[in-house]
Amino acid sequence: MTQSVFEENKGTQGGAVNFVNFNTSSLVINGCDFERNEAIFSGGSIYLEGSVAETTLSQNTFYNSTARTSGGAIFMNLLEGSRSVHSSNCSFRDSTAVIEGG
Repeated sequence: MTQSVFEENKGTQGGAVNFVNFNTSSLVINGCDFERNEAIFSGGSIYLEGSVAETTLSQNTFYNSTARTSGGAIFMNLLEGSRSVHSSNCSFRDSTAVIEGG
């Protein structure tokens, strides 16, 4: 996913993007803006559950996203086979979660 804008979205898991039962060797999210997204449960902007060998987040902005349980900006439940998560040059500002991980 590259150069995309996700603004003022709402969802149950993952206010903007939901990857459930997601199985792949690589996931790259680059140069995206996530602003004012809201999840009823986890992952204010992104919810990822599955087996991803390598996840790369670069040059993304996460601003003012909320989740009522966990992961104000991002929630990841990486399953067996997942090896690494890399993050570089990302900005996380003013995201909140009620229980854990703003």
